[in-house]
Amino acid sequence: MNTVYVFAPSDGRFNTEGAVAFGCVKHTALPDGRSFFNTDAIMEWLAEALAEFDPDTDFVAMTGQNVVIALAVSYVLSNFGRVRLLLFDARTSKYVERTVHHPRFVAEEAS
Repeated sequence: MNTVYVFAPSDGRFNTEGAVAFGCVKHTALPDGRSFFNTDAIMEWLAEALAEFDPDTDFVAMTGQNVVIALAVSYVLSNFGRVRLLLFDARTSKYVERTVHHPRFVAEEAS
């Protein structure tokens, strides 16, 4: 089953109802006491949080804690070469799917 990773608390501050159309929404917020400035610790935490991430079926929603989202996308791209994103289109109030490919992995696949 598809999983949509949302790096935000599930306390209602972020409306992710539309993401349900893409899979099971998994709210994964930075634990209390973790600093946004300690990016190494965030990357270690993300390795655990994304341990079951499948680049063929799962998504990272671009909703929530910006620093964590940026590092999560970086982590997925570095490990899998591609990441499926869900971007919220405020004009239509819907999520739109986009896939980003890491250029190094694209070059390796082409050769």
